Amino acid sequence: MNKSELRKIQKEKLSRIKNKAEQEEKILAQLFLDNWFIDAKTVATTMSTAIEFDTAKIRQSQKRILLPRIVGTKMEFIEIHPETEFDTSAFGIQEPIGEVFKGEPDLVIVPGLAFNLLGDRLGFGKGYYDSCLKDNKVPTISLVLNEQLVDDIPVDDHDITINKIYTTNATSF
Repeated sequence: MNKSELRKIQKEKLSRIKNKAEQEEKILAQLFLDNWFIDAKTVATTMSTAIEFDTAKIRQSQKRILLPRIVGTKMEFIEIHPETEFDTSAFGIQEPIGEVFKGEPDLVIVPGLAFNLLGDRLGFGKGYYDSCLKDNKVPTISLVLNEQLVDDIPVDDHDITINKIYTTNATSF
């Protein structure tokens, strides 16, 4: 199965999850006990969409939170504050308006549509995370609903591997 076929299947599957909030609670409990998360002062995460893992509790943590903004073909991180304003991207995602964060986050929570326990990830198809993370050594974690876990993901040379995967049933390091 190619990437575009798997994306279509995963989007459909994720749109029908019944126990999403329950899964998210179990996975977040693991994340909040993870030493990488505990030690991180600056965490990059996403403004999640309806089918994605809800990152609201991460954004509300006592960490310095960065959210992505797409500019042209590149992704940059913006630090958010209570007064941060947002606009809607061409993809329908809320993106922060503000100064680009200088430096690297201590941890990046990487979204996706499908994952395996080896750390392979199928994103949404634009390669923003792969491009942004390819040359740095920032630790990466993905929070994976059961419906996102698959055995086989097509992988290209430019695809990054996630360092840790948290699910309700298994954890991969």
